[in-house]
Amino acid sequence: MNRPLDEVEALLRRELVPARYPATVEAEATLAEVARRVDRARRLRQTATATAAAALVAAVVTAVALLTGTPADQAGPATSAAGPASSPLVIAGVPEGLVATADVPGAARRPPSLGVIPEGGRQAAYLSTATGTVWRLVVAADPVDEPGLLGTPVEIPPWWSLGGQLLMTDHDGTLYLKAWQPDGHRWFVALTGGDLAQRLTAANRVATSNFTM
Repeated sequence: MNRPLDEVEALLRRELVPARYPATVEAEATLAEVARRVDRARRLRQTATATAAAALVAAVVTAVALLTGTPADQAGPATSAAGPASSPLVIAGVPEGLVATADVPGAARRPPSLGVIPEGGRQAAYLSTATGTVWRLVVAADPVDEPGLLGTPVEIPPWWSLGGQLLMTDHDGTLYLKAWQPDGHRWFVALTGGDLAQRLTAANRVATSNFTM
């Protein structure tokens, strides 16, 4: 039967006493050698245990990667639609004909200028020269401030089928939308052009394509 190393060392210490052996047997030296070997065996056992634990963790990560189709070195929680603060803001569901512009403040100032736009966070703007339909889209993700929205409150249409917290207003041909995702991310959207029905349709496409509600 295998005994624990500590128990073996204790048994040897009780056995190797000078009174039981001739003077030629150096009990203390023998015990020192036994203790050294016990310590070495204990370290090897601890190393083997740690190695086994590391192997188990690696196996679990690999299994997760195989099941999810994600490389093991990239396994982890999925990022939100809002994305990391350092990454550029790319919007899906942009109305047809609109082209991205890096000059967000300039897009917001185009007549009729936006009455309100939050500061900070990640921002994106899209413009079109076409008339008679939606020609401007300005979006901010996780802005630093949350200014109030201008205009008349607009009821969220039932066909939107979106949960979470949404607030919409319409002012001077621009539909303003603020959204708060359950995970804490916040959105600001402004759509200019067309009639209210067109703006609502465009806002719904932007919301359902980018928000996690």
